[in-house]
Amino acid sequence: INRHGTIVGATLGNDVNDRYLEGLSALLLGVAKDRRGSSALGPFIRLFDDKFKLATIRNIHVNLSVDGIDGFHEDGVNSMADIRRDPQDVLAKQLFDIHDYPDGVVLFNGTGIVPSSDRNGPGSGSGFFHKTGDCVRIFADELGSLVNVMVPTGEVRMHAHSMFEFMAALARRGVL
Repeated sequence: INRHGTIVGATLGNDVNDRYLEGLSALLLGVAKDRRGSSALGPFIRLFDDKFKLATIRNIHVNLSVDGIDGFHEDGVNSMADIRRDPQDVLAKQLFDIHDYPDGVVLFNGTGIVPSSDRNGPGSGSGFFHKTGDCVRIFADELGSLVNVMVPTGEVRMHAHSMFEFMAALARRGVL
């Protein structure tokens, strides 16, 4: 979303959160999502053009799969058409009513697919939780594939390349 609150493109996002904390209380949702490595975007941002518009996003099908090194597998498909609130008309406008984003912002539209299998086997009552080594794949024909391998928060590699450094590198290469 640009600095004026208008959606100008789309990407895939994975808000990899701490499901244990999230499950304890809705009040802990912010804490569950506020961890190093708690979200990922990509593999690119697709800007709108004559063939890719906001209407395209409203009808995208997003696929999810989780594959564990222990043989666990779960997958699902979500249609963006099933999201009740329109991304531009409600979500983006509401976001800018209460915050300023001079550089723009990425808005996650919600979770359409929530793994729910008992991780310790059917009937165990364990619910779903990630294990180290789980491979999470989100895919949409229009936006490519975003793949993350789960590691404990303390082992998430810190980014050494800030947005400022990224933009300066692009400027040095004559891209900007």
